[in-house]
Amino acid sequence: MNNLPPAFWSRSAEEVLLDHESSPYLLWTTMAIVFVTLLLPYTPLGGLLGFQPLPGKFLWVLAAIVGLYIFCAENIKQVFYKNRQ
Repeated sequence: MNNLPPAFWSRSAEEVLLDHESSPYLLWTTMAIVFVTLLLPYTPLGGLLGFQPLPGKFLWVLAAIVGLYIFCAENIKQVFYKNRQ
């Protein structure tokens, strides 16, 4: 899941978090992938596939890491483009 956020911000010098111009199909597909990835282990199909649910604490830590990753990448991108102009 941590590879999905760059699809939104790496293609533009704009502040994507504030000015979102990505395709709605990209947004909804990404959200669907995240939703299925998080919920699949909690379904009967996940059990048949051998998936085990992750602890809630791990999911919160994962969300914090991905959020920090997005924050840092967005700020570094802004510094990079500011220095190029």
